[in-house]
Amino acid sequence: MNQSGSDVSEKQEAEAFEYVRKLRGFYIHLFRYILIVGILVVVNLMASPHNLWVLWVLAGWGLGLLLHASRVFKPNWFWGAQWERAQVEKRLGRSL
Repeated sequence: MNQSGSDVSEKQEAEAFEYVRKLRGFYIHLFRYILIVGILVVVNLMASPHNLWVLWVLAGWGLGLLLHASRVFKPNWFWGAQWERAQVEKRLGRSL
């Protein structure tokens, strides 16, 4: 295998490891969300069932979890690689 093929392979491997790290981070975040919010729901229902303050935690942290998921599972949905390529081509005035 030539040097450039090796470089591509190493780059793909590094990208794969980076993705797996991000995925692991998301799953840890999800696990903590489920565990802690579950505990807070029980505490809220036992202590003050007439005042569901836990819904604010569910909504706020849930939004953060959704944002985290969007970064892990759809990282290129808006300003991704295609957009970057189009901008570079526009700047260079030619196709890549």
